[in-house]
Amino acid sequence: MVAAAFAWLRWSRPKGCPAPASLPLRAPAIKRPNNAPHLWEVSMVSRRTVLFGGALALTGAGSGRASAQVLPIKIGVLEDMSGVFSDLGGNGTTIAARMAVEDFGGKVLGRPIEIVSGDHQNKPDLALSIARKWYDIEGVGLITGLTNSAVALGVQKLAADKNKINIVQNASTDVLIEQDCSPNAIIWNWTARTIVRLTVEMAMKTSGKTWYFIVSDYAGGRIMEDEATPLIKSAGGAVLGTSRPPVGEADFASHLLTAQASKAEVLGVVTFGQDFVNLLRQCVDFGIVRTMRPVAPFAFHSDLKAVGPQGIQGMPVAAPFYWDLNPETRAFSDRFRKLTGRPPDVGHAGTYNALIHYFKSLKAANTDQTADVLAAMRKMPINDMSTKDGFIRGDGMVVRQIYRFVGKTPAESKDPWDLLKFVDTVPKEAAFPEQKDPKCRLLKA
Repeated sequence: MVAAAFAWLRWSRPKGCPAPASLPLRAPAIKRPNNAPHLWEVSMVSRRTVLFGGALALTGAGSGRASAQVLPIKIGVLEDMSGVFSDLGGNGTTIAARMAVEDFGGKVLGRPIEIVSGDHQNKPDLALSIARKWYDIEGVGLITGLTNSAVALGVQKLAADKNKINIVQNASTDVLIEQDCSPNAIIWNWTARTIVRLTVEMAMKTSGKTWYFIVSDYAGGRIMEDEATPLIKSAGGAVLGTSRPPVGEADFASHLLTAQASKAEVLGVVTFGQDFVNLLRQCVDFGIVRTMRPVAPFAFHSDLKAVGPQGIQGMPVAAPFYWDLNPETRAFSDRFRKLTGRPPDVGHAGTYNALIHYFKSLKAANTDQTADVLAAMRKMPINDMSTKDGFIRGDGMVVRQIYRFVGKTPAESKDPWDLLKFVDTVPKEAAFPEQKDPKCRLLKA
């Protein structure tokens, strides 16, 4: 390598420079101290040193590139870390992801697994900025979390454009598996249509047939109201009225009194986070729960805990996971609780389960190439602490069992998180029936 470098220096010269044969054979004499080396001798030593050092550097660089090939498998957790959804997502999602890495042994394909996390602050433009940097610069191959439907839709489109993978946890808009379905997306837990249908069916049998809705005035709330209304009417029920307070409403008194005056048997609650908590607490304070049964098509465990058994007793709840569902969920939840101070919510458990399935699929595919990994994820049955023989449908939806519960009474609850009593299991074929006229182009194809 050194000889080659010398040859290059000899013959690689700027255009117009004379060939070495035409150069003077001897430089003019220069007076110098006794025994001092000639300038050309210093030059040759310096050149030799530089060339030898360069050769070593090139050798080292080659070695560095070889070692740099062992890059980590990087996963991004993009969540609301500080806002209204931080309890049901937040840093708990990152902790669940790290638990999955630890339980899988920390490596796959001979490469370490690394988790990075970011706070999208419920701002779709910020979420896209973070996701783009992760996909383009930081080598992230999969992004999960994505609580907030607008965030999930934006990142899902970006993942398809970049040929990466996204796994949605808590976002529930059916658009994710309909108009905006993606071959690179997996919707792990639920969508609004499924959970609304299963909750309304149960409520019509146990809670009453006449409804009054209090719906937070935003797209997700209106979608769930629109899904519930025809189901209620087709089962012989009626919607007697609707109030639409703005998101962030603190005082629901006027809405609750109007609902009570309607004489409806069921109060349909379509709110989230602190709005849900405030509304249900005021239901208790005003005595509404004595005459109306609150029913929430989407009820996260953190919200139920904040309300307490007095406000949710008898409330029907449908979910793909509950911490006290079986011995496996209890064991996982005990570990999670030691790390966070609380049991996991649906998205936390979903993140753990989804990443274990992803790691198994990487190993089965023996590569991290997106198409091969997605094919392995779809081929491999999903078996985890709350899913048995589930699978990923062509539109990205995980087809799996859904469990139905009812809120415990204060006397039945033994712990602040001991809130729900198991009722029945909805088989995956009934929870996610085959679509006769799918809106997703992937299913049509």
